[in-house]
Amino acid sequence: ISTYSGTASAGLDFIQTTLPLVFNNTVTQLPISVTIKDDGVFKYTDVYFGASLTLQSAGGFEQLISLNPRQTNVTIKANHVLVIGFDPVVYSGNGGSVAITVKVLQGSLAVPVSIRVFTQDGTAIFGSDYVATSQSVVFDSSSTNHTVTIQLVNKLVSGASKMFSVGLSVETPEANGRVTLSPSVANVTIVNTNVAVIGFVAGVYSVRRSEGSVSVMVGVLQGQLGAHVTVTISTYSGTASAGLDFIQTTLPLVFNNTVTQLPISVTIKDDGVFKYTDVYFGASLTL
Repeated sequence: ISTYSGTASAGLDFIQTTLPLVFNNTVTQLPISVTIKDDGVFKYTDVYFGASLTLQSAGGFEQLISLNPRQTNVTIKANHVLVIGFDPVVYSGNGGSVAITVKVLQGSLAVPVSIRVFTQDGTAIFGSDYVATSQSVVFDSSSTNHTVTIQLVNKLVSGASKMFSVGLSVETPEANGRVTLSPSVANVTIVNTNVAVIGFVAGVYSVRRSEGSVSVMVGVLQGQLGAHVTVTISTYSGTASAGLDFIQTTLPLVFNNTVTQLPISVTIKDDGVFKYTDVYFGASLTL
């Protein structure tokens, strides 16, 4: 009996074996042991080698001996465990981005394996709360750890925190059913910590009647806006009277991530008569 290479290579996958087998009327079966080599590295394809029989001698009765089947194949299963998953499995962020880590958690590779990393909506919705991501990462003997960055939408968040998940799938056809994905789901929480402050840029304004108007500036004083926010400004009488000293003004002001300051002009009335006391009016903001 002699072994020979198939898709498995002698010396690399098994030890080449050639042995004489002696049969007689009492010895009708004999086992042959072939050493299989194992480098401990994950491979996603089975390989095989063959063994063949050659008749050496039959005591002069060679024509009466038939070797059938003369050949056989031995399959070496690609049965090493390879586990790829998220580590860690819980992430959080608020604006900017969040970096998700996927790595080989068990085993090593002799061949590349492609894994797809993809996002799935939860209470957080792609486009509104985060940027949908579907990205391939390739693991091999020199690359066992990958980081996938998911962009979060910067905006003024109200209400509870929101969540979406990130999943894994095997892209390499030969690796399907041979690679274990675990943990295969990671959860990302978008934490509601954004605070935006909109107010008057200056606390006090003054104007002479002869100037005819006063410009009051309203702006985003703290935080960032990812959504449109509408604020209403309204003037009200103090010691100055609406209609007599100034024109009552009520206006909507729309802010977003690029419009962070808006001026409002209030008309001042002047009857041309000397007055020896200053008067004031106020302005307030309503969300």
